[in-house]
Amino acid sequence: MASRIRAYTDMSLRRLAKSSQPDETSNGLVNEDHAMDEMDEEMGPEIETETETRAASGAVAVVAKPNDATVPSLGPYLPPTPTLPADKSEITQYVESSLALSVKDPSFLVPLFETYSQMDVTVQEAVQDLLVRPVQAMGANNAKLLGYLKDYPAGAESLVLRILHVFTENARPTPTILQLVKHLIAERNADARFLMLIIGEMDKVEISRHLPNLVGTLNGSVERRLLVRQMFHSIVEVSLMTNTNQVREGQSRLLTPKELMIQLHDMESEVGLKKAKEAISVCFNMPETFKSEVLASVMQHYLDAKTLPMLFVWTVLQAVATYKHLTGWVSTTLLSRLITKKVWTNPQLWDGFILCAERTEPNSFDALLQLPKEQLRDLVDRKPVIKVKLREWLTKRAGKQQARYAGIFELLGDTTALS
Repeated sequence: MASRIRAYTDMSLRRLAKSSQPDETSNGLVNEDHAMDEMDEEMGPEIETETETRAASGAVAVVAKPNDATVPSLGPYLPPTPTLPADKSEITQYVESSLALSVKDPSFLVPLFETYSQMDVTVQEAVQDLLVRPVQAMGANNAKLLGYLKDYPAGAESLVLRILHVFTENARPTPTILQLVKHLIAERNADARFLMLIIGEMDKVEISRHLPNLVGTLNGSVERRLLVRQMFHSIVEVSLMTNTNQVREGQSRLLTPKELMIQLHDMESEVGLKKAKEAISVCFNMPETFKSEVLASVMQHYLDAKTLPMLFVWTVLQAVATYKHLTGWVSTTLLSRLITKKVWTNPQLWDGFILCAERTEPNSFDALLQLPKEQLRDLVDRKPVIKVKLREWLTKRAGKQQARYAGIFELLGDTTALS
Protein backbone atom coordinates (compact mmCIF):
# COMPACT_ATOMS: atom_id res chain seq x y z
CA MET A 1 0.00 0.00 0.00
CA ALA A 2 2.83 2.41 0.81
CA SER A 3 4.25 1.90 -2.66
CA ARG A 4 0.91 2.84 -4.21
CA ILE A 5 0.70 5.99 -2.13
CA ARG A 6 4.20 6.98 -3.19
CA ALA A 7 3.42 6.21 -6.84
CA TYR A 8 0.25 8.31 -6.64
CA THR A 9 2.01 11.35 -5.14
CA ASP A 10 4.88 10.94 -7.58
CA MET A 11 2.55 10.99 -10.57
CA SER A 12 0.68 13.99 -9.16
CA LEU A 13 3.88 16.03 -9.09
CA ARG A 14 4.96 14.88 -12.52
CA ARG A 15 1.71 16.12 -13.99
CA LEU A 16 2.73 19.61 -12.87
CA ALA A 17 5.89 19.27 -14.94
CA LYS A 18 3.82 18.24 -17.96
CA SER A 19 1.87 21.50 -17.66
CA SER A 20 4.83 23.34 -19.16
CA GLN A 21 4.79 21.00 -22.19
CA PRO A 22 1.22 21.28 -23.54
CA ASP A 23 2.16 19.90 -26.93
CA GLU A 24 3.78 16.72 -25.60
CA THR A 25 1.93 13.68 -26.95
CA SER A 26 4.52 10.96 -26.58
CA ASN A 27 3.36 7.43 -25.75
CA GLY A 28 5.14 7.70 -22.43
CA LEU A 29 2.99 10.58 -21.26
CA VAL A 30 -0.18 9.05 -22.61
CA ASN A 31 0.60 5.84 -20.78
CA GLU A 32 1.31 7.81 -17.59
CA ASP A 33 -2.09 9.51 -17.81
CA HIS A 34 -3.73 6.10 -18.26
CA ALA A 35 -1.88 4.70 -15.28
CA MET A 36 -2.92 7.70 -13.20
CA ASP A 37 -6.55 7.27 -14.16
CA GLU A 38 -6.47 3.60 -13.19
CA MET A 39 -4.81 4.41 -9.90
CA ASP A 40 -7.44 7.06 -9.10
CA GLU A 41 -10.16 4.45 -9.63
CA GLU A 42 -8.39 1.71 -7.70
CA MET A 43 -7.37 3.74 -4.69
CA GLY A 44 -10.83 5.00 -3.90
CA PRO A 45 -12.43 1.65 -2.91
CA GLU A 46 -9.22 -0.15 -1.96
CA ILE A 47 -7.43 2.36 0.26
CA GLU A 48 -9.31 3.60 3.25
CA THR A 49 -7.63 6.42 5.08
CA GLU A 50 -7.77 8.67 8.04
CA THR A 51 -7.17 12.38 7.40
CA GLU A 52 -5.45 14.43 9.99
CA THR A 53 -5.03 18.20 9.71
CA ARG A 54 -1.51 19.15 10.75
CA ALA A 55 -1.18 22.69 12.00
CA ALA A 56 2.54 22.50 11.52
CA SER A 57 2.42 21.60 7.84
CA GLY A 58 -0.75 23.41 6.85
CA ALA A 59 -1.72 20.44 4.67
CA VAL A 60 -3.83 17.30 5.07
CA ALA A 61 -1.69 14.35 6.02
CA VAL A 62 -2.92 10.93 4.94
CA VAL A 63 -2.45 8.00 7.28
CA ALA A 64 -3.56 4.50 6.29
CA LYS A 65 -6.37 3.14 8.45
CA PRO A 66 -7.91 -0.12 7.19
CA ASN A 67 -11.47 -1.32 7.71
CA ASP A 68 -13.09 2.10 8.10
CA ALA A 69 -15.52 2.81 5.29
CA THR A 70 -16.38 6.27 6.61
CA VAL A 71 -13.04 7.96 5.80
CA PRO A 72 -12.23 9.51 2.40
CA SER A 73 -9.90 8.04 -0.20
CA LEU A 74 -6.42 9.39 -0.91
CA GLY A 75 -7.54 12.11 -3.23
CA PRO A 76 -9.87 13.15 -6.06
CA TYR A 77 -9.17 12.59 -9.72
CA LEU A 78 -6.59 15.05 -10.99
CA PRO A 79 -6.77 16.57 -14.47
CA PRO A 80 -3.88 15.60 -16.76
CA THR A 81 -2.42 19.12 -16.37
CA PRO A 82 -3.35 22.22 -14.37
CA THR A 83 -4.70 25.35 -16.00
CA LEU A 84 -2.12 28.01 -16.83
CA PRO A 85 -1.38 30.51 -15.48
CA ALA A 86 -1.59 28.37 -12.40
CA ASP A 87 -4.12 28.89 -9.66
CA LYS A 88 -2.79 28.18 -6.18
CA SER A 89 -5.95 26.35 -5.07
CA GLU A 90 -5.74 24.01 -8.06
CA ILE A 91 -2.01 23.35 -7.57
CA THR A 92 -2.79 22.44 -3.96
CA GLN A 93 -4.66 19.36 -5.23
CA TYR A 94 -1.50 18.09 -6.90
CA VAL A 95 0.96 18.68 -4.06
CA GLU A 96 -0.95 18.51 -0.77
CA SER A 97 -0.43 14.77 -0.26
CA SER A 98 3.29 14.94 -1.03
CA LEU A 99 3.84 17.97 1.20
CA ALA A 100 1.86 16.51 4.09
CA LEU A 101 3.67 13.18 3.93
CA SER A 102 7.06 14.87 3.56
CA VAL A 103 6.85 16.27 7.08
CA LYS A 104 7.57 12.76 8.40
CA ASP A 105 9.37 11.47 5.32
CA PRO A 106 11.14 14.16 3.25
CA SER A 107 11.76 11.64 0.46
CA PHE A 108 8.27 12.50 -0.79
CA LEU A 109 9.86 15.76 -1.99
CA VAL A 110 12.28 14.01 -4.35
CA PRO A 111 9.90 14.07 -7.36
CA LEU A 112 9.33 17.77 -6.68
CA PHE A 113 13.06 18.52 -6.93
CA GLU A 114 13.33 16.35 -10.05
CA THR A 115 10.45 17.93 -11.95
CA TYR A 116 10.63 21.51 -10.67
CA SER A 117 12.69 22.87 -13.57
CA GLN A 118 10.10 21.58 -16.04
CA MET A 119 7.20 23.39 -14.38
CA ASP A 120 5.66 26.59 -15.64
CA VAL A 121 6.88 29.61 -13.66
CA THR A 122 3.39 30.23 -12.23
CA VAL A 123 3.29 26.63 -11.02
CA GLN A 124 6.72 27.10 -9.42
CA GLU A 125 5.51 30.21 -7.60
CA ALA A 126 2.47 28.39 -6.24
CA VAL A 127 4.60 25.46 -5.09
CA GLN A 128 6.99 27.82 -3.32
CA ASP A 129 4.11 29.31 -1.35
CA LEU A 130 2.60 25.94 -0.47
CA LEU A 131 5.78 24.34 0.85
CA VAL A 132 6.52 27.00 3.50
CA ARG A 133 4.66 25.42 6.41
CA PRO A 134 5.73 21.82 5.71
CA VAL A 135 9.35 23.00 5.49
CA GLN A 136 8.97 24.85 8.79
CA ALA A 137 7.63 21.65 10.33
CA MET A 138 10.60 19.62 9.04
CA GLY A 139 13.07 22.08 10.56
CA ALA A 140 16.49 23.34 9.57
CA ASN A 141 18.31 20.29 10.99
CA ASN A 142 16.41 17.63 9.06
CA ALA A 143 19.25 15.52 7.63
CA LYS A 144 17.28 14.15 4.67
CA LEU A 145 16.03 17.56 3.62
CA LEU A 146 19.52 19.04 3.91
CA GLY A 147 20.80 16.22 1.72
CA TYR A 148 18.27 17.04 -1.01
CA LEU A 149 19.19 20.71 -0.81
CA LYS A 150 22.87 19.85 -1.10
CA ASP A 151 22.37 17.68 -4.20
CA TYR A 152 19.55 19.57 -5.89
CA PRO A 153 19.24 19.04 -9.67
CA ALA A 154 20.03 21.83 -12.11
CA GLY A 155 17.12 24.21 -12.53
CA ALA A 156 15.84 23.88 -8.97
CA GLU A 157 17.80 26.85 -7.62
CA SER A 158 14.76 29.00 -6.86
CA LEU A 159 13.13 26.09 -5.00
CA VAL A 160 16.24 25.60 -2.88
CA LEU A 161 16.47 29.35 -2.23
CA ARG A 162 12.85 29.44 -1.07
CA ILE A 163 13.43 26.61 1.39
CA LEU A 164 16.62 28.21 2.70
CA HIS A 165 14.84 31.54 3.01
CA VAL A 166 12.20 29.90 5.21
CA PHE A 167 15.00 28.95 7.62
CA THR A 168 16.76 32.33 7.59
CA GLU A 169 14.14 35.06 7.16
CA ASN A 170 13.29 35.36 10.86
CA ALA A 171 16.39 33.93 12.50
CA ARG A 172 20.14 33.67 12.08
CA PRO A 173 21.23 30.69 9.97
CA THR A 174 21.92 27.60 12.00
CA PRO A 175 25.43 26.10 11.77
CA THR A 176 24.09 23.36 9.48
CA ILE A 177 22.45 25.86 7.13
CA LEU A 178 25.56 28.05 7.17
CA GLN A 179 27.73 25.08 6.28
CA LEU A 180 25.30 23.98 3.56
CA VAL A 181 25.17 27.36 1.83
CA LYS A 182 28.96 27.71 1.95
CA HIS A 183 29.20 24.28 0.34
CA LEU A 184 26.76 25.28 -2.42
CA ILE A 185 28.75 28.43 -3.12
CA ALA A 186 32.09 26.62 -3.19
CA GLU A 187 31.12 23.36 -4.89
CA ARG A 188 28.02 24.20 -6.92
CA ASN A 189 28.94 27.76 -7.89
CA ALA A 190 25.70 28.99 -6.35
CA ASP A 191 25.08 32.61 -7.30
CA ALA A 192 24.94 35.75 -5.17
CA ARG A 193 21.35 35.12 -4.09
CA PHE A 194 22.69 32.35 -1.86
CA LEU A 195 25.38 34.64 -0.47
CA MET A 196 22.75 37.12 0.66
CA LEU A 197 21.37 34.50 3.03
CA ILE A 198 24.57 34.16 5.04
CA ILE A 199 26.82 37.13 4.37
CA GLY A 200 25.96 38.64 7.74
CA GLU A 201 27.52 35.57 9.38
CA MET A 202 30.84 35.90 7.53
CA ASP A 203 33.99 37.62 8.70
CA LYS A 204 35.71 40.55 7.00
CA VAL A 205 37.88 38.42 4.77
CA GLU A 206 34.94 36.38 3.48
CA ILE A 207 32.75 39.44 3.06
CA SER A 208 35.43 41.25 1.08
CA ARG A 209 35.97 38.23 -1.15
CA HIS A 210 32.30 37.85 -2.00
CA LEU A 211 31.26 41.51 -2.09
CA PRO A 212 31.88 42.01 -5.85
CA ASN A 213 29.55 39.09 -6.63
CA LEU A 214 26.83 40.64 -4.52
CA VAL A 215 27.24 44.08 -6.07
CA GLY A 216 27.13 42.37 -9.45
CA THR A 217 23.50 41.42 -8.81
CA LEU A 218 22.39 45.05 -9.03
CA ASN A 219 20.39 45.64 -12.19
CA GLY A 220 18.66 48.96 -11.67
CA SER A 221 15.53 47.46 -10.12
CA VAL A 222 14.12 48.75 -6.84
CA GLU A 223 13.73 45.21 -5.55
CA ARG A 224 17.39 44.37 -6.03
CA ARG A 225 18.51 47.66 -4.48
CA LEU A 226 16.43 46.91 -1.40
CA LEU A 227 18.05 43.48 -1.11
CA VAL A 228 21.53 44.97 -1.35
CA ARG A 229 20.61 47.62 1.19
CA GLN A 230 19.49 44.89 3.58
CA MET A 231 22.76 43.09 2.94
CA PHE A 232 24.77 46.24 3.69
CA HIS A 233 22.91 46.61 6.97
CA SER A 234 23.86 43.07 7.93
CA ILE A 235 27.58 43.53 7.28
CA VAL A 236 28.17 47.01 8.75
CA GLU A 237 25.37 47.85 11.17
CA VAL A 238 26.35 47.50 14.85
CA SER A 239 24.13 50.14 16.45
CA LEU A 240 21.40 47.58 17.17
CA MET A 241 23.76 45.60 19.40
CA THR A 242 23.27 46.59 23.01
CA ASN A 243 25.68 44.21 24.69
CA THR A 244 29.24 45.58 24.90
CA ASN A 245 30.79 42.25 24.00
CA GLN A 246 28.48 41.98 20.98
CA VAL A 247 29.52 45.42 19.79
CA ARG A 248 33.19 44.56 20.06
CA GLU A 249 32.67 41.29 18.23
CA GLY A 250 30.69 43.00 15.49
CA GLN A 251 33.26 45.73 15.04
CA SER A 252 36.06 43.20 14.66
CA ARG A 253 34.12 40.76 12.47
CA LEU A 254 32.14 43.09 10.20
CA LEU A 255 33.14 45.92 7.90
CA THR A 256 32.99 49.50 9.09
CA PRO A 257 30.93 51.88 6.92
CA LYS A 258 34.18 53.49 5.75
CA GLU A 259 35.68 50.14 4.77
CA LEU A 260 32.60 49.19 2.81
CA MET A 261 32.47 52.49 0.94
CA ILE A 262 36.17 52.24 0.04
CA GLN A 263 35.76 48.68 -1.19
CA LEU A 264 32.84 49.71 -3.39
CA HIS A 265 35.01 52.38 -5.04
CA ASP A 266 37.95 50.03 -5.43
CA MET A 267 35.89 47.39 -7.25
CA GLU A 268 34.67 49.71 -10.03
CA SER A 269 36.97 48.06 -12.58
CA GLU A 270 35.83 44.59 -11.50
CA VAL A 271 32.05 45.09 -11.50
CA GLY A 272 31.86 48.08 -13.83
CA LEU A 273 31.20 51.75 -13.13
CA LYS A 274 27.43 51.39 -13.43
CA LYS A 275 27.05 48.72 -10.76
CA ALA A 276 29.63 50.29 -8.45
CA LYS A 277 27.82 53.60 -8.75
CA GLU A 278 24.49 51.96 -7.96
CA ALA A 279 25.96 50.27 -4.89
CA ILE A 280 27.40 53.58 -3.64
CA SER A 281 23.99 55.17 -4.23
CA VAL A 282 22.50 52.56 -1.91
CA CYS A 283 24.94 53.75 0.76
CA PHE A 284 23.79 57.35 0.35
CA ASN A 285 20.25 56.15 1.04
CA MET A 286 21.43 54.82 4.41
CA PRO A 287 22.25 58.11 6.22
CA GLU A 288 21.97 56.44 9.62
CA THR A 289 25.03 54.36 8.70
CA PHE A 290 26.92 56.48 6.20
CA LYS A 291 27.05 59.75 8.10
CA SER A 292 28.88 62.90 7.04
CA GLU A 293 31.97 62.04 9.06
CA VAL A 294 32.15 58.65 7.31
CA LEU A 295 32.03 60.29 3.89
CA ALA A 296 34.60 62.91 4.88
CA SER A 297 36.91 60.12 6.05
CA VAL A 298 36.44 58.23 2.76
CA MET A 299 37.22 61.34 0.72
CA GLN A 300 40.32 62.05 2.82
CA HIS A 301 41.45 58.46 2.27
CA TYR A 302 41.55 58.97 -1.47
CA LEU A 303 43.16 62.39 -1.23
CA ASP A 304 46.02 60.63 0.57
CA ALA A 305 46.10 57.76 -1.94
CA LYS A 306 48.24 57.63 -5.07
CA THR A 307 45.35 57.17 -7.47
CA LEU A 308 41.72 58.24 -7.51
CA PRO A 309 38.82 55.99 -8.53
CA MET A 310 36.74 57.26 -11.44
CA LEU A 311 33.70 57.60 -9.18
CA PHE A 312 35.53 59.71 -6.61
CA VAL A 313 34.32 63.15 -7.73
CA TRP A 314 30.82 61.77 -8.30
CA THR A 315 30.85 60.64 -4.67
CA VAL A 316 32.05 64.08 -3.61
CA LEU A 317 29.11 65.67 -5.42
CA GLN A 318 26.68 63.28 -3.75
CA ALA A 319 28.23 64.00 -0.34
CA VAL A 320 27.84 67.76 -0.80
CA ALA A 321 24.25 67.34 -1.98
CA THR A 322 23.43 65.13 1.02
CA TYR A 323 25.35 67.05 3.69
CA LYS A 324 25.46 70.77 2.91
CA HIS A 325 27.90 71.49 5.73
CA LEU A 326 30.61 69.61 3.81
CA THR A 327 30.59 72.31 1.12
CA GLY A 328 33.20 74.47 2.85
CA TRP A 329 35.74 71.66 3.23
CA VAL A 330 35.12 70.33 -0.27
CA SER A 331 35.33 73.71 -1.99
CA THR A 332 38.64 74.60 -0.36
CA THR A 333 40.69 71.72 1.01
CA LEU A 334 39.49 68.96 -1.32
CA LEU A 335 39.64 70.97 -4.56
CA SER A 336 43.07 72.31 -3.64
CA ARG A 337 44.36 68.78 -3.05
CA LEU A 338 42.96 67.67 -6.39
CA ILE A 339 44.88 70.48 -8.07
CA THR A 340 48.12 69.28 -6.49
CA LYS A 341 47.28 65.82 -7.88
CA LYS A 342 46.96 67.37 -11.38
CA VAL A 343 43.39 66.14 -11.70
CA TRP A 344 43.19 67.54 -15.26
CA THR A 345 45.41 64.73 -16.53
CA ASN A 346 42.39 62.42 -16.29
CA PRO A 347 39.60 63.79 -18.53
CA GLN A 348 36.80 62.10 -16.60
CA LEU A 349 38.02 63.31 -13.22
CA TRP A 350 38.66 66.77 -14.67
CA ASP A 351 35.06 66.94 -15.87
CA GLY A 352 33.98 66.02 -12.35
CA PHE A 353 36.27 68.66 -10.85
CA ILE A 354 34.72 71.36 -13.04
CA LEU A 355 31.24 70.25 -12.06
CA CYS A 356 32.21 70.22 -8.38
CA ALA A 357 33.66 73.75 -8.66
CA GLU A 358 30.43 74.90 -10.27
CA ARG A 359 28.25 73.30 -7.60
CA THR A 360 30.23 74.83 -4.73
CA GLU A 361 30.85 78.33 -6.11
CA PRO A 362 31.61 80.98 -4.92
CA ASN A 363 33.37 79.03 -2.14
CA SER A 364 35.43 77.24 -4.77
CA PHE A 365 36.87 80.43 -6.33
CA ASP A 366 39.88 80.55 -4.00
CA ALA A 367 40.86 77.06 -5.13
CA LEU A 368 40.34 77.91 -8.81
CA LEU A 369 42.95 80.65 -8.59
CA GLN A 370 45.48 77.90 -7.81
CA LEU A 371 44.97 76.30 -11.22
CA PRO A 372 47.59 76.73 -13.94
CA LYS A 373 46.44 79.32 -16.49
CA GLU A 374 45.85 76.73 -19.20
CA GLN A 375 43.49 74.69 -17.01
CA LEU A 376 41.75 77.80 -15.66
CA ARG A 377 41.17 78.98 -19.23
CA ASP A 378 39.73 75.58 -20.15
CA LEU A 379 37.41 75.68 -17.15
CA VAL A 380 36.00 79.18 -17.74
CA ASP A 381 35.67 78.57 -21.48
CA ARG A 382 33.53 75.53 -20.71
CA LYS A 383 31.57 77.31 -17.97
CA PRO A 384 30.90 80.93 -19.10
CA VAL A 385 28.71 81.57 -16.07
CA ILE A 386 31.63 80.78 -13.75
CA LYS A 387 33.81 83.08 -15.85
CA VAL A 388 31.49 86.02 -15.22
CA LYS A 389 31.04 85.26 -11.53
CA LEU A 390 34.72 84.66 -10.95
CA ARG A 391 35.59 87.99 -12.59
CA GLU A 392 33.07 89.84 -10.42
CA TRP A 393 34.28 88.05 -7.29
CA LEU A 394 37.93 88.76 -8.07
CA THR A 395 37.24 92.45 -8.76
CA LYS A 396 35.76 92.85 -5.29
CA ARG A 397 38.51 90.85 -3.65
CA ALA A 398 41.41 92.59 -5.39
CA GLY A 399 40.24 96.10 -4.54
CA LYS A 400 43.11 98.49 -5.23
CA GLN A 401 45.54 95.61 -5.80
CA GLN A 402 44.04 94.52 -9.14
CA ALA A 403 47.42 94.76 -10.86
CA ARG A 404 48.44 91.77 -8.76
CA TYR A 405 45.89 89.67 -10.63
CA ALA A 406 46.54 91.17 -14.05
CA GLY A 407 47.18 87.82 -15.72
CA ILE A 408 43.97 86.34 -14.38
CA PHE A 409 41.89 89.38 -15.33
CA GLU A 410 43.28 89.13 -18.83
CA LEU A 411 42.40 85.44 -18.96
CA LEU A 412 38.89 86.31 -17.79
CA GLY A 413 38.59 88.87 -20.57
CA ASP A 414 38.50 91.97 -18.37
CA THR A 415 41.09 94.60 -19.25
CA THR A 416 39.11 97.49 -17.77
CA ALA A 417 40.12 96.40 -14.27
CA LEU A 418 43.74 97.13 -15.17
CA SER A 419 43.20 100.73 -16.45
